Amino acid sequence: AYRLTNIITASRNVVIQLIVTILTTFWLGSIVFNSLIILGLFKPMPAMFMAILFYAAFHCQSNAKRTNVHFLKRLVKIAYLVFRNRNHTQIAKIVTSIFLIQTFVLVTRSLLLPMITWDSLTYHTLKANLWVQNGCHYTIESPGLWQSYKTFFGAGESFTALSMIFTSHDILGSIPDSVIWILLGCASFSLFRELRLRSSSALCLSGAFLTTPAIMHVIGSGYVDNTVSAFLIGGCLFFIRLIKTRKVENIYLASMAYGLAGSIKVNGLATAIIMIALMVITAKAIRAITVRNILLSSAIFIGTFSPWLYFNYLTSGLILGATPVKAGPLIIGRMPPELVYFFSAPEITPYSFSNET
Repeated sequence: AYRLTNIITASRNVVIQLIVTILTTFWLGSIVFNSLIILGLFKPMPAMFMAILFYAAFHCQSNAKRTNVHFLKRLVKIAYLVFRNRNHTQIAKIVTSIFLIQTFVLVTRSLLLPMITWDSLTYHTLKANLWVQNGCHYTIESPGLWQSYKTFFGAGESFTALSMIFTSHDILGSIPDSVIWILLGCASFSLFRELRLRSSSALCLSGAFLTTPAIMHVIGSGYVDNTVSAFLIGGCLFFIRLIKTRKVENIYLASMAYGLAGSIKVNGLATAIIMIALMVITAKAIRAITVRNILLSSAIFIGTFSPWLYFNYLTSGLILGATPVKAGPLIIGRMPPELVYFFSAPEITPYSFSNET
């Protein structure tokens, strides 16, 4: 992914390089997953073969002087300088120490504990496990809510499946959550900087954002909400950079980010479509892009989430599956009959243990 980063962007900003590297890692992961799962080859050896092909292709095209080791050394050096320069006072040292301890506990917890939250048990990790076990798209013909779950976009779960494919175990299943957490912090920091906040203020705000309970609680759970948020924020970041710098690389990166957000949840897709349209109109108005750039970025955007539309069509006959959406007379998604009955009968209430006492 870092080799592809060198091809896409010439930015020397190490935070931007890290964001692009993480973004391209997930984008390439989605290509690997969708290619193998459609062919029924989602197994360790085919996945390794595709990874080697990608590495060989991008290694030949990228600048050999900008190696992965050099990039990691720059990251460590800048992180050291940030923590040294921002810790002049006792309070700053205490806050930094608490943040580092919290980060260590968070990552350790996500590695040691299984992903046993409610939605993960019912469909997030269930989908990932079925893909790893069967090597292909696999769904359960089960009544009730699963008729809806089986047509939910699955890019978020695909990253979990990719992290488990070589071990056939969930010990590394939460690694994507931790990486997404880093992406959230870096993207929010860079976004604040693009909005002309001082680096110290941007660092404090992004740190506060990262440590909010709503975000911390999701890490290691298998939930995909942080993932959608990270990619949408990343898309906004490169949208702003496109307007400010007029460098065409930013429209491709924004299209990647918005495409990934749209491949995870339907509401992410709706937001991404609006943002892509706004970005193209704005960039074209200021003459920052050409028609060729628009076509290529559209291909990146649509190609990222379209495999899930295809899967839903095969599963339910509708590209949005169980999401009830109509465009005039055209039905794009329809709620299953079981759920229609459930929502039309208010006297049906969920089971509650307190009702037994």
